[in-house]
Amino acid sequence: SKGFDACDEIADDIKEENGEDIPNTIDNSNIDITLLSKLILEKNWDVALKRLKDFPAEAEKWRFQHEEDGSVKWKLPIHDACYRQPPLKFVKKLIEAYKVGIGCQ
Repeated sequence: SKGFDACDEIADDIKEENGEDIPNTIDNSNIDITLLSKLILEKNWDVALKRLKDFPAEAEKWRFQHEEDGSVKWKLPIHDACYRQPPLKFVKKLIEAYKVGIGCQ
């Protein structure tokens, strides 16, 4: 689908910019994490909703996370939010801010 193609292009650009060989000493850390993503990871929904309203472009910002098995996971705020069971209002605002994000994996 069109959404997946856009996500693949974005992910490729990010990988090219940041490189694939990140030192293994950074396990389980988030690199270049936005305040919106940090608030989502903390399940601070009220403050995250305000942040999203003030800075909607942060809904488009990918972050990557090193897993214990050495793999790297690429995530958008929508991925982190849905995993943490946010209020429906928050999910709707995330989708409104970055519709392409719902088609990204």
